[in-house]
Amino acid sequence: MLCLVAVQFYENGQFIPRLSLVHAAETLDVLVGYKWASTVIAILATVMGVFPFLFYKFGPQIRANSRYSQELARLEEQEERISKSIALQVYVKQKHSADEVS
Repeated sequence: MLCLVAVQFYENGQFIPRLSLVHAAETLDVLVGYKWASTVIAILATVMGVFPFLFYKFGPQIRANSRYSQELARLEEQEERISKSIALQVYVKQKHSADEVS
């Protein structure tokens, strides 16, 4: 059974991370016993289950403080100014061409 699971993960390109988790779980079972190992894994899963909700709630604040997000906002603003400038130039050129035809 484990062989089939390993083959499936290998085909999906997730072989190495999944194999390391299996190895860690087996090591934890040997070190502390299966009851405590299951408890530790359950506690980790519970604690990590809170993170998506925290990111949903505080995501905009986290992104606002990110220097990469600030750089992206600056670049988008600069791109918007350039596109508005180009649109204005095209409009003026079309208006000028229409005036010459009339």
